Amino acid sequence: MAELAEASFVNDKINKINQMCVEADAASKRNDTRKLFNIVKKLNGENTKTSPSAVNKRNGEIASSFSELLDEWAEYFKELLNIDFNIDIDDISAAEVDLNITTTNFTFEEVSVAVERMKTGKSPGKDHNITSEVLRYGGEEIIRNLQTIYNMV
Repeated sequence: MAELAEASFVNDKINKINQMCVEADAASKRNDTRKLFNIVKKLNGENTKTSPSAVNKRNGEIASSFSELLDEWAEYFKELLNIDFNIDIDDISAAEVDLNITTTNFTFEEVSVAVERMKTGKSPGKDHNITSEVLRYGGEEIIRNLQTIYNMV
Protein backbone atom coordinates (compact mmCIF):
# COMPACT_ATOMS: atom_id res chain seq x y z
CA MET A 1 0.00 0.00 0.00
CA ALA A 2 2.84 2.41 0.86
CA GLU A 3 4.51 1.64 -2.48
CA LEU A 4 1.30 2.46 -4.33
CA ALA A 5 0.97 5.76 -2.47
CA GLU A 6 4.64 6.54 -3.21
CA ALA A 7 4.16 5.81 -6.91
CA SER A 8 1.03 7.96 -7.01
CA PHE A 9 2.87 10.81 -5.30
CA VAL A 10 5.78 10.61 -7.77
CA ASN A 11 3.37 10.48 -10.71
CA ASP A 12 1.49 13.55 -9.41
CA LYS A 13 4.75 15.42 -8.94
CA ILE A 14 5.88 14.63 -12.49
CA ASN A 15 2.49 15.76 -13.86
CA LYS A 16 2.73 19.00 -11.87
CA ILE A 17 6.25 19.70 -13.17
CA ASN A 18 5.15 18.98 -16.74
CA GLN A 19 2.18 21.33 -16.32
CA MET A 20 4.46 24.07 -14.98
CA CYS A 21 6.79 23.57 -17.98
CA VAL A 22 3.84 23.98 -20.36
CA GLU A 23 2.81 27.16 -18.51
CA ALA A 24 6.39 28.46 -18.64
CA ASP A 25 6.56 27.82 -22.38
CA ALA A 26 3.26 29.63 -22.91
CA ALA A 27 4.42 32.56 -20.74
CA SER A 28 7.65 32.73 -22.74
CA LYS A 29 5.74 32.85 -26.03
CA ARG A 30 3.51 35.64 -24.63
CA ASN A 31 6.57 37.54 -23.37
CA ASP A 32 5.08 37.35 -19.87
CA THR A 33 8.42 37.51 -18.09
CA ARG A 34 6.93 37.90 -14.61
CA LYS A 35 4.96 34.66 -14.89
CA LEU A 36 7.92 32.89 -16.48
CA PHE A 37 10.28 34.04 -13.74
CA ASN A 38 7.88 32.91 -10.99
CA ILE A 39 7.51 29.47 -12.58
CA VAL A 40 11.28 29.08 -12.92
CA LYS A 41 11.70 30.03 -9.26
CA LYS A 42 9.15 27.40 -8.24
CA LEU A 43 10.79 24.75 -10.41
CA ASN A 44 14.15 25.56 -8.83
CA GLY A 45 12.63 25.05 -5.41
CA GLU A 46 12.99 28.64 -4.31
CA ASN A 47 10.41 29.73 -1.79
CA THR A 48 8.26 32.39 -3.45
CA LYS A 49 6.47 33.40 -0.26
CA THR A 50 8.35 35.13 2.49
CA SER A 51 7.57 34.24 6.02
CA PRO A 52 7.46 36.93 8.66
CA SER A 53 10.59 37.31 10.68
CA ALA A 54 10.64 36.98 14.43
CA VAL A 55 9.05 39.90 16.19
CA ASN A 56 9.63 40.66 19.83
CA LYS A 57 6.55 41.48 21.81
CA ARG A 58 6.62 44.40 24.22
CA ASN A 59 7.42 42.08 27.13
CA GLY A 60 10.54 40.84 25.28
CA GLU A 61 9.17 37.45 24.24
CA ILE A 62 9.12 36.38 20.61
CA ALA A 63 5.67 36.11 19.02
CA SER A 64 5.08 32.38 18.70
CA SER A 65 2.08 32.35 16.39
CA PHE A 66 0.86 34.28 13.40
CA SER A 67 -2.06 35.72 15.40
CA GLU A 68 0.34 36.97 18.09
CA LEU A 69 2.42 38.55 15.34
CA LEU A 70 -0.64 40.31 13.90
CA ASP A 71 -1.73 41.46 17.36
CA GLU A 72 1.71 42.91 18.04
CA TRP A 73 1.78 44.79 14.72
CA ALA A 74 -1.77 46.06 15.31
CA GLU A 75 -0.78 47.36 18.75
CA TYR A 76 2.37 48.97 17.33
CA PHE A 77 0.48 50.85 14.63
CA LYS A 78 -2.31 51.81 17.01
CA GLU A 79 0.29 53.51 19.21
CA LEU A 80 2.16 54.98 16.27
CA LEU A 81 -0.83 56.48 14.48
CA ASN A 82 -3.06 57.52 17.37
CA ILE A 83 -0.95 60.19 19.03
CA ASP A 84 -2.80 62.92 20.89
CA PHE A 85 -1.05 66.16 20.01
CA ASN A 86 -3.20 68.51 22.13
CA ILE A 87 -2.86 71.33 19.60
CA ASP A 88 -4.83 74.48 20.20
CA ILE A 89 -5.99 75.77 16.81
CA ASP A 90 -6.05 79.33 18.12
CA ASP A 91 -2.26 79.14 18.56
CA ILE A 92 -1.72 78.58 14.82
CA SER A 93 -0.88 81.86 13.11
CA ALA A 94 -1.64 82.81 9.52
CA ALA A 95 1.06 82.41 6.90
CA GLU A 96 3.26 85.46 6.39
CA VAL A 97 3.01 85.24 2.59
CA ASP A 98 0.02 84.05 0.58
CA LEU A 99 0.89 81.54 -2.11
CA ASN A 100 0.03 82.50 -5.67
CA ILE A 101 -2.51 79.76 -6.40
CA THR A 102 -4.80 80.21 -9.36
CA THR A 103 -8.32 78.89 -9.15
CA THR A 104 -9.28 79.60 -12.73
CA ASN A 105 -10.17 76.87 -15.20
CA PHE A 106 -7.44 74.90 -16.94
CA THR A 107 -6.63 76.04 -20.45
CA PHE A 108 -6.24 73.74 -23.43
CA GLU A 109 -2.53 74.58 -23.55
CA GLU A 110 -2.00 73.68 -19.87
CA VAL A 111 -3.64 70.28 -20.32
CA SER A 112 -1.67 69.68 -23.54
CA VAL A 113 1.63 70.46 -21.82
CA ALA A 114 0.74 68.22 -18.88
CA VAL A 115 -0.12 65.30 -21.18
CA GLU A 116 3.09 65.80 -23.18
CA ARG A 117 5.15 65.68 -19.97
CA MET A 118 3.68 62.31 -18.93
CA LYS A 119 6.17 59.45 -19.01
CA THR A 120 5.60 56.84 -21.69
CA GLY A 121 6.06 53.10 -21.44
CA LYS A 122 4.43 52.88 -18.01
CA SER A 123 1.69 50.49 -16.94
CA PRO A 124 -1.85 51.83 -16.95
CA GLY A 125 -3.59 52.49 -13.67
CA LYS A 126 -6.67 50.87 -12.20
CA ASP A 127 -8.62 51.48 -15.39
CA HIS A 128 -6.25 49.02 -17.16
CA ASN A 129 -6.78 50.68 -20.53
CA ILE A 130 -5.73 54.30 -20.50
CA THR A 131 -2.00 54.69 -20.90
CA SER A 132 -0.12 57.95 -21.30
CA GLU A 133 0.35 57.04 -24.96
CA VAL A 134 -3.44 56.91 -25.47
CA LEU A 135 -3.75 60.40 -24.02
CA ARG A 136 -0.71 61.73 -25.86
CA TYR A 137 -1.62 60.44 -29.30
CA GLY A 138 -5.39 60.64 -28.91
CA GLY A 139 -5.54 64.03 -30.52
CA GLU A 140 -7.24 67.29 -29.74
CA GLU A 141 -10.54 65.64 -28.79
CA ILE A 142 -8.93 63.74 -25.91
CA ILE A 143 -7.27 66.91 -24.63
CA ARG A 144 -10.58 68.82 -24.80
CA ASN A 145 -12.36 66.03 -22.90
CA LEU A 146 -9.63 66.00 -20.24
CA GLN A 147 -9.87 69.76 -19.96
CA THR A 148 -13.63 69.50 -19.40
CA ILE A 149 -13.21 66.83 -16.75
CA TYR A 150 -10.44 68.73 -14.93
CA ASN A 151 -12.46 71.92 -14.88
CA MET A 152 -15.43 70.10 -13.37
CA VAL A 153 -13.40 69.09 -10.34
